[in-house]
Amino acid sequence: IAEADNGATLLEKAKQHEPDVIITDIKMPVLDGIEACKQLQQSHPHIGVIALSTYDDDQLIIEMLRAGARGYLLKNTDKDEVIRAVKTVHQGGIYYCDAVLGSFQNLVSATPSEHKKTKPPVEFTPRELEIIKLSAQQLTSKEIAAMLKLSTRTIQSHKDRMQDRVDAKSMIGVVMYAVRHNMINIQES
Repeated sequence: IAEADNGATLLEKAKQHEPDVIITDIKMPVLDGIEACKQLQQSHPHIGVIALSTYDDDQLIIEMLRAGARGYLLKNTDKDEVIRAVKTVHQGGIYYCDAVLGSFQNLVSATPSEHKKTKPPVEFTPRELEIIKLSAQQLTSKEIAAMLKLSTRTIQSHKDRMQDRVDAKSMIGVVMYAVRHNMINIQES
């Protein structure tokens, strides 16, 4: 519905059009994609942000996910995967391309945890761990609800509580937390 050639314009267009999903580059003039994503999370947390970048640099991926992005694609991604990513994020899921998924385990385990220094890790119930594992498989709340024979609202309620408990902006943060604390293995999810 709109295009922006820099991060500041992206924020203006988001305010003007209220899209469900934004696909943004990371390296942009005026305001980069990481800072734009952070500001979008504060002003429009309902908008799903997908990073689309030529960079498969570990640090940029982590920074974008920490900023609240719910997806990450490389620019050489084919059209079908872009469509899958948009649909997944629009339905409340998370999506990262295979290139990112392949190194995600290393990225998360290498990320320092502020929580380790201040308090013991949050413990998740077996049901919550099941939801985290299914989220790591890029399933939407609706798909998880169908698999677990629960309502979508119940799944979303679990997700919201888990995000609050680990101070995450999205389920990507919860998945990262669970991997970092050896609660799940993303390679097996």
